[in-house]
Amino acid sequence: MKKVLLSLAIGVLVAIGLMSVIKGVPGAVWKFQQGYDTSVGSPFESSGSTARYVLVQAIIEDKRFDLTEEKAHVSSPDIALFEGKYLTIFAPGVSFLGLPLYLLGRTIGLPQFMTYLLNPLVSLINVFLIALLARRLGAGTLASYLGGLIYLFATNALTYALTFTQHQIAACIITSAILVALSKKRALSDFFVGFLFATGVMMDIPNIFLLTPVVLFALSQHIKVQTEKSVYSVRLNFIALVMLLGTLLPLGLFAYYNHALTGSYLSAPQFLGRHVIGGEKSNVIESTVEVAQPVQEEQNASSGFKIPFQTRAQLQSGYILLFSKQRAWWYYSPVILLGVVGIWIALKEKKTQTAGVLTLATVLINLTTYSLFWDPWGGWSFGARYLIPAAGLMGAFLAVAISRLSKNIFFSALFAVLLVYSVWVSTLGALTTAAIPPKGEAEALADPIPYTYEYNQDLLEENKTNSLLYYLVFANSLSAQQYHIFLTAAFSVVLFAMYLMTIELKLRLPGRQKK
Repeated sequence: MKKVLLSLAIGVLVAIGLMSVIKGVPGAVWKFQQGYDTSVGSPFESSGSTARYVLVQAIIEDKRFDLTEEKAHVSSPDIALFEGKYLTIFAPGVSFLGLPLYLLGRTIGLPQFMTYLLNPLVSLINVFLIALLARRLGAGTLASYLGGLIYLFATNALTYALTFTQHQIAACIITSAILVALSKKRALSDFFVGFLFATGVMMDIPNIFLLTPVVLFALSQHIKVQTEKSVYSVRLNFIALVMLLGTLLPLGLFAYYNHALTGSYLSAPQFLGRHVIGGEKSNVIESTVEVAQPVQEEQNASSGFKIPFQTRAQLQSGYILLFSKQRAWWYYSPVILLGVVGIWIALKEKKTQTAGVLTLATVLINLTTYSLFWDPWGGWSFGARYLIPAAGLMGAFLAVAISRLSKNIFFSALFAVLLVYSVWVSTLGALTTAAIPPKGEAEALADPIPYTYEYNQDLLEENKTNSLLYYLVFANSLSAQQYHIFLTAAFSVVLFAMYLMTIELKLRLPGRQKK
């Protein structure tokens, strides 16, 4: 009963926290339902969200998968042109999930608002999934929930919980797949690993790589190596074929979508390349920084489709993701880096080694995959949006570190400082914009803007925010900056109070906090 009440309390806290930053302005909230306001901080500021949302509208309102010219224009440059038809270049999974929410929203006159609730709902689920994974890694119950909450409120996951993009959903699928793969119910878990793998691909094609460690781990449970007179034989249990069955429905749906647009079950619009209407980019500007694009264009000409991964880009892209203040964790959410301590603890203990290795492998694959990406910035974005799934897994490792080291004064002091800073940055993005340009583009603008969260600070100084709760409740008493400070303090106090509770439990129940 206590665990149920704790889960309910965590759910309420997450809901309140998300409500405090949900986008909408009295008056403008209705405008968002009728048109496409692409101003800074609006739900349609990024073509990554807009292109997926207009696909929802196209399916329901127009009964088609391709886009009208109006919808294509607001989605540019994230569209392709094929045989006279405008197509969104994104995999359709996010849009498919948004269909029932759009239908519900349309009945009450809030289609955009309801459709965009998809990611807040998934974010709530992610908190609990990360907590479950943290338990498998050896963390205590309260610390596990804390790891999930830190992921949501102290990383850029909060900012992207307010968008209509794939990042939160990818984190959900990847974390779920790890948990399912670690289950001992092999046939059932294999089916769901296959299902989650295929569903992940339908959300975003690079998830093929991010989910590879989980698939290989699941397959390895069915491989038997026998030795007879120095002759080795490898056998794969036929039950592993159940995994293939799990992929059929999602991949079949994806193939149907591709065929309807391109005439080929395997040719996805994502491989056709971007088309910019009128030679202008209406939303997020593509990267103009030279990384490996010349090489890419040369390969595109010969291969017939565009691929975003380039080995020549790895050094610079890895630097952007790991060390540059344009996107790196140490600058946007350094508290998550304390999860490295949790990695060491999880790998050291025999009973958590398997879960630790699988989770760490997924983190490393996430990082490696996007260090090969010619655009590691993620266009105009807030922090390393490509690493949001890895941030969730690091949140689970952080919970392990908290369980073990919360009584350590040095660790506690460092945790407190990094937590407040990370929450401050996280809420800064959620209250303003997720569209921060790469350095090269920011400096090349006619009116240059900062290429870090300093841009978000400038917006708050101008009292620019799109928080619905702020305008409904606090606008007459607080400035946008003061509201930001209020949220930072509130989130930090709640999170650190939970941290102190883990210490108190250790003192009261020594040796039993993991039970």
